[in-house]
Amino acid sequence: NVGAPAGSNGGLAISSAGSAVGTILSSGGNVLERGGTDVGTLISSGGVEFVSSGTALSTTILTGGVMNVLLGSGASGAGIASATTINNGGILNVSSGGAANGISILSGGLEVVLSGATTTAFVGSGGTIELFAPGSGVNFTYASGAIALLGSGAVGSAFAITSGLIAEAGAGASAISNTVTSGGEAVVLSGGFAGSLVASAGGSGIVSSGGVISDVTVG
Repeated sequence: NVGAPAGSNGGLAISSAGSAVGTILSSGGNVLERGGTDVGTLISSGGVEFVSSGTALSTTILTGGVMNVLLGSGASGAGIASATTINNGGILNVSSGGAANGISILSGGLEVVLSGATTTAFVGSGGTIELFAPGSGVNFTYASGAIALLGSGAVGSAFAITSGLIAEAGAGASAISNTVTSGGEAVVLSGGFAGSLVASAGGSGIVSSGGVISDVTVG
């Protein structure tokens, strides 16, 4: 149980060939994964785990908990998160060189995938996956009501938005030449841009205050 029960931060470092099972991270606690393996970690409010190399298996991220997956400086291999569940208010950040596989994003949970990172994920209704460089390294399935958000600087093009997916272009993001059908929603948030959108067969487009959309085809 890694936290701050007496007012000072607790920490756990897991080095190459080391392993930790059933760790509980609470407020002020942190885990640094540097080549070993941790299994079944529970990250609660105020807890933070860094996976700079090695593997984190079956982690659960609760409200206020954060996991950061990356390729650490001088690391021999990337950090990997596998079979992670992100609950309401939990956050998984995947940075360049990091990989997150088999991720479940529940309602209110957030996975942030930066440029150079890879992920496979399921996004449940009300869950959000935020993408900064959509491409072949990013694969996700979803339930109706799931949210795919383009982060600042991201460009998403030639996507089919369907089956209840809510695709959002956030501030500084651009959505180009996408198609929305069958209950999908294309949403342009304040500061976002969408161009050459085709909305048909039950799809819809929504432009928030401060958002810009151009060249829309409806029908």
